[in-house]
Amino acid sequence: TQAAAIERVLEASERIADDMGYGRGKKGSFSPKFLWASRKSFFTVRTNGDLVVNLKWHGQPDAGERAASNRDEFLRRLQAAGFNIPEGTDYPSLEATACAANAGALVTIVQDLFGHRP
Repeated sequence: TQAAAIERVLEASERIADDMGYGRGKKGSFSPKFLWASRKSFFTVRTNGDLVVNLKWHGQPDAGERAASNRDEFLRRLQAAGFNIPEGTDYPSLEATACAANAGALVTIVQDLFGHRP
């Protein structure tokens, strides 16, 4: 289910994230931060199951020196795992069904890329 998929991603993120942002708007959300990789969050998962890939933030000077290269690697791994990332937007969004279907791949990517500090 979508709820189980969200829970899997949340639990994996909580285990390895240095900081977790929680949205309090009309749609709740969580945005893990892996501070060795960037001071910004690479993705946001909304409580409706949508996945937002935060591309633009990592090009900003305050994101950190590794941010852009880690963003590019995160995007490459998502695409390699079958996520269809829309082009032409700074914050592409994937609908809940796509996120739920690929939750296991997302968890693996997050653990493999961000769970091991260099």
